[in-house]
Amino acid sequence: MNSADLQSTRNQILNQISNPVGTIELAAGYRLKLILAAIVTLLAVLLYAAVILATVCLACMAAWLGAVGMTSGSIHSGRARGFGYLLFVLGPLFAGFCVVVALVKPLVVPAAEDEVEGELELSQKNEPFLFEFVARLCKALKAPIPAIIAVNSDVNASASFIRGPLDGRLKLTLGVPLVLGMDVQQVGGIIAHEFGHFSQRGGMFMIAMTRNIIGWFHRAAYERDRWDEWLAESSQSFGSGLSIIILAARGLVWLVRFVPFVLMMLCMLFCARLMQEMEFDADRYEARVCGSHKFAETVRRLHKLVYGSAGSIEDLGRFHAEGRLPDNLCQLVVANVELLPPDVIRQMDEQIRTGETGRFDSHPADRERIANAERENAPGTLRLNCPAEILFRDAPTLGRHLTFKIYLRIFGKEFDPKKVRATSGLVQVLLAENQERKTSENFLLYQFQMHRSFILPRESLGLKIEQAVWKQDTANCRKRLLETAMDFALCRKQAGELVDSMVNLVAARVLLDVGCKLESLKGEFAAHSVDEVRTKLVEHSQREAKFAKQQVPFRRLLGKRLIDNLEWIRSASVRQKIGESDELTEEIRKLLLCWCTITRHQLLMERFAIECSVAFKVLEHFSTNESEESLKGIKKQAQQIGYFIGQIRREFESIPYPFEHGNGSVSLGFYVLPEIPDGSDPFQVLQAASGMLNGIQGTMQRLAWRLTYIACKVEQEMGFPLLTLPKGLVELTESPRED
Repeated sequence: MNSADLQSTRNQILNQISNPVGTIELAAGYRLKLILAAIVTLLAVLLYAAVILATVCLACMAAWLGAVGMTSGSIHSGRARGFGYLLFVLGPLFAGFCVVVALVKPLVVPAAEDEVEGELELSQKNEPFLFEFVARLCKALKAPIPAIIAVNSDVNASASFIRGPLDGRLKLTLGVPLVLGMDVQQVGGIIAHEFGHFSQRGGMFMIAMTRNIIGWFHRAAYERDRWDEWLAESSQSFGSGLSIIILAARGLVWLVRFVPFVLMMLCMLFCARLMQEMEFDADRYEARVCGSHKFAETVRRLHKLVYGSAGSIEDLGRFHAEGRLPDNLCQLVVANVELLPPDVIRQMDEQIRTGETGRFDSHPADRERIANAERENAPGTLRLNCPAEILFRDAPTLGRHLTFKIYLRIFGKEFDPKKVRATSGLVQVLLAENQERKTSENFLLYQFQMHRSFILPRESLGLKIEQAVWKQDTANCRKRLLETAMDFALCRKQAGELVDSMVNLVAARVLLDVGCKLESLKGEFAAHSVDEVRTKLVEHSQREAKFAKQQVPFRRLLGKRLIDNLEWIRSASVRQKIGESDELTEEIRKLLLCWCTITRHQLLMERFAIECSVAFKVLEHFSTNESEESLKGIKKQAQQIGYFIGQIRREFESIPYPFEHGNGSVSLGFYVLPEIPDGSDPFQVLQAASGMLNGIQGTMQRLAWRLTYIACKVEQEMGFPLLTLPKGLVELTESPRED
């Protein structure tokens, strides 16, 4: 778009949003819930103060009664009298003091403020059109103009007070992924939604105050610091008299902490009701600007961007392992929207259609919000549809600046700008892999399962094949695969469930071996006795071996079909017809070498994967049962995994990593484990094992996608169409991306 067209389009946008949207009256429910939230919050604060005052009074009264009792009692021994005064006079005062300290700490000791990171504050000089757009939209909506406009890398927008509810100045924050991934109607509607919150200054003030108070209650109920650690240590280190007093004080503190917990939940309940009503009201502002018909589309697009954000985090981990970092994470988020699998889209749409509002949810369910916007029946004032980037001078550059701030925060001094690559190039890699994945799913009939995907009859190319014989064999192979696919998928599903059960049983055995009580394992690991665990493991191993044997014929058919198709790549005419270069033969050689090296150690890989799964189960048990026995289980499992890590690293050290890497040519061993973990730190070992497992599985996925994609192109060039899969096969099989 040239400068004249750009200016003309911007003028149209300004003219459209300058049109008044009409008066938007606050709903009666909003005012009622605002009043209720204020009353409940005030009562909670008063009750909290009353508990503190009552604690002081009760402690003083108990000490006074103790002193009276000691004065009028018949105890004459100096030592006994001293002990009595310590226990009955100073004891209540000390216990009361401990309770008051626990309740007052959140009020007088400020909480650590969350540092606003990865955010850029914009200026009117650099973004004149955005500020003009915001000013005109505020005027049309009769909303206050924000004092600050900022951007970040979140898939979100927000309205907030700059320095708390007493400041009064407002701040608008926009996520750059919204700008890069939405049109101007959608982003304009989202901004109008936030301006709707600007008009709810009473509600915003109430929410901000209530959140601070909820924070106080949360800290009083849950926060532990050096004071609590001192009490715990002192109750075991002092003499018997002091220990009794300190133990009693700890018990009282523990009991009294239920008070702020109950008050916190009560405030959260009424605060959530108010916030839900505020969202409904702000949605009406959005509908007035973008139109009621556009609201549902915006909700759906927002959900896609959220899923895209999750995908971008996964991609960032993979690119970082390859020594490459995208220069624009916001752009990567938007690109991932196009990579979402159909099953994820269906799941998302179902959630939008059937979602329910939770009791403590701050936002209503999407279907309720969509219905609320439709009731507004607003045509919208902003009707010009163009990319939202038009609001900014250079949104991609903002995304790059934010990305570098994120890298500096994550990597610190270790951040190397030389590893940064253009996101557009990395996105092309992802798009190509996505196409390969889709083709691979058809070639493998959705039966990719890492090491057990297919069995190759030979590990390298070189067998001479007659075309007529190959065509007949391929036709028969495809027919046989289609006939047996449903049985194989069912067998594979049962085998997967069996492996999950085996992981639970092995985890139970590990925990039992280190002394965990059987009662703590019954619900989580279905273990009723040590003998039952051992018996079930034997049975599961036998059944798993049977399932594995049943899968062999299908896997051999897939392997023969794959390697025979790849043999044709040695023909220059075939390479030319499928649009590949002469280097393809060498690429396939490297891919096959890497695949066969990994599958040659199939038993080692599967044992490593199971041991990792067991370790994570034991770690999960430790997170809910922080016992010494659980920690012993973690250390034992980490020691076992450390052996596998070392062995796998050695086996893969001489095999070149077959894909592009930022450091040039590296080994597969270096890629899956760049640094050897400290064996004395079990958690570091488990973290390294998780990274290694993800690296191996990700590499195998990409190997299978690339090899089967090329094989499928050969088949298509030779006259074979994509397979028409049996009905219900995809539903029966897990998504290959999640395998």
